[in-house]
Amino acid sequence: MNTLSPKETSLLGSAEPLAAVVTMVIWLREPFGVFQWGGLACILAMIFIMAWQKEDAEAQA
Repeated sequence: MNTLSPKETSLLGSAEPLAAVVTMVIWLREPFGVFQWGGLACILAMIFIMAWQKEDAEAQA
């Protein structure tokens, strides 16, 4: 954990709900509805926004 920055740790932590959804759909055979797709899109968008901001901050330094 000493080699990961707080931002990288939060990016990895935000991927946990995605893993839970994939497990739910595959293992428990639960339906994947419209609200789940919306939540998935929001989580992915936030991960990409946070990663993009990190690249911009590193480019300016």
